[in-house]
Amino acid sequence: MNRLPDLRDLSQAAVRPLIFTSLSWVIICLGIILRLSGYIHNRALWGDEIPLARNIEERTYSGLLQPLSYDQASPVGFLMLEKLAVQVFGDNEYALRVVPLLAGVLSLFLFFWLARKCLSPVGALIAFLFFGIADKLVYYSSEVKQYSTDVAVALLLLLVAISVYSKRLRWRDAATFGLLGAAAIWFSHACVFVLAGIGTTHFLYNAYRKNWTNAACISTAGIMWAASFAGTYVVTLRDTVSSDYLLDFWGSSGAFMPLSIRSVSDAFWLVRTFVLSLKNPGGFSLPVLAAFVFLAGFVSVCINKKKYLLVLLSPIPFALMASALHKYPFSDRLLLFIVPSLLVFVAEGISRIWPRAPLIGFALLVLLSFQPMVSAVHIAINHDAREDIKPALGYLREHWQQGDVIYVFYAAKYQFRYYAERYGFSEVASVKGRKADGLGIFDDGGNALRGKPRVWALFLIDMEGRIKERRATLLQELDNAGTRLDSFELTGGSVYLYDLSREKNTGDRQVSPPVAH
Repeated sequence: MNRLPDLRDLSQAAVRPLIFTSLSWVIICLGIILRLSGYIHNRALWGDEIPLARNIEERTYSGLLQPLSYDQASPVGFLMLEKLAVQVFGDNEYALRVVPLLAGVLSLFLFFWLARKCLSPVGALIAFLFFGIADKLVYYSSEVKQYSTDVAVALLLLLVAISVYSKRLRWRDAATFGLLGAAAIWFSHACVFVLAGIGTTHFLYNAYRKNWTNAACISTAGIMWAASFAGTYVVTLRDTVSSDYLLDFWGSSGAFMPLSIRSVSDAFWLVRTFVLSLKNPGGFSLPVLAAFVFLAGFVSVCINKKKYLLVLLSPIPFALMASALHKYPFSDRLLLFIVPSLLVFVAEGISRIWPRAPLIGFALLVLLSFQPMVSAVHIAINHDAREDIKPALGYLREHWQQGDVIYVFYAAKYQFRYYAERYGFSEVASVKGRKADGLGIFDDGGNALRGKPRVWALFLIDMEGRIKERRATLLQELDNAGTRLDSFELTGGSVYLYDLSREKNTGDRQVSPPVAH
């Protein structure tokens, strides 16, 4: 019976300025530590990081104004900052990741100010906690991609939009807002939806109130945004939005909203996508529960006449329209820029439930934050070694002998190609595996491996079942064909040394290496 008053006292205590400020700084410090943790671990580049890094390293500043190679797309402003960082700090992972890190840390402060403007002190603390520990926001703060920059730019624009929502605008304000948005477009593709959302909602709000001066100011800013978008579309986006590779990749994962309802799956696409977005990239391990709390927050905003908070959701319809036209995938990391808005409404839902039903409000907070908190601590202590090829290459370098040959598993070939020169393997004999079912080691390597006394097999350990199965099959083939002399295994990369120079005794019979086809 005494627990309910205690929980009410807890929420009331958070309103006190000193406690609110102290808790806010605790969350800020936690968020910075989590983001610095991934950066300091300095894992190897992987996946899409490598082709984007190659564009940055291989091109001049003027070259970055052209459509990117290797099926990559990134804002010009972000690329310029990356190029500058590489020139100042050197060609290494730390330099390539410093811009995303700074954007991730800046986002913490921007979101804190946004939450303070939009929510009660309790709601602001809840939203801020969710933001500080969200795994995707943490992870992409140390990834060589523009997604953390998307978040920072979106937060900056939303802050400005909320600040001027009910104010009387002057033409100087229109020019300032117009220039800010026009510049933002060159640093974030996703901010186009943010600008479209806040421009439309502000115009409609002022037109409804017959405040034609404000409406004209917003329209003027919108013209500047449209001109800037036309410029960046011609320079970089024109080829990207029509890329067959990108369209096929995202289309196969259901990232485009159906234009017409042809099946039950199409009918429930919006519901399914909404719930999944709360899990990835939203960070909630219980996305269905988070969805109901989000809806409670949305109802609260409407009942309590906080209509200005709907500005936070205004980019979503435009992103959905682009998705339906197959111009922007509405899925995964490409939605990171809407995560702050989602978290604000989930926090609003909890903060409204808490005073009326403290036990339920507290339970919702624990259920929705416990797993993200555990994951955040795990990230800080144990860095993500997924596809980290550097330890394996380091071991290979230390034990390398003249005449050795490397077989590179197909899942590792892009990382090996990128790091080969850095570890002194650019001139050594190597065989690159192919991604095709039914091919064995000797089908891939042929005579380059047959009969060699020292063959290194380099693998990346991936959680995908098909890759793990293929790796196990190839290792078994090597064990049958030769003698394993050495091995080095970690969570990310592994390397094995084999002697394939002579036939291997297996009981009473001799087993020769398979004949290449």
